[in-house]
Amino acid sequence: MQDARAHVLFQIDPGRAREATDYLTAVPGVTDAVMTTGAYDVIATVTASTEEALRGALALARRTPGLCAVRTCRTG
Repeated sequence: MQDARAHVLFQIDPGRAREATDYLTAVPGVTDAVMTTGAYDVIATVTASTEEALRGALALARRTPGLCAVRTCRTG
């Protein structure tokens, strides 16, 4: 069975992208979180062994400090 995966795009309050990235890298299931430029400030990849675990990781990711908006792109 293939892992459940999503790419999550975050718009963050100005000046808080580093804090958001630090938070996300500590969330279980977040395999990568990077600051970027453009429409989104942080992009994260979330991977889990089950859909339920993916939903749990995404719920934690939605608690990111400074979060203004989020878009989840489910893959696979």
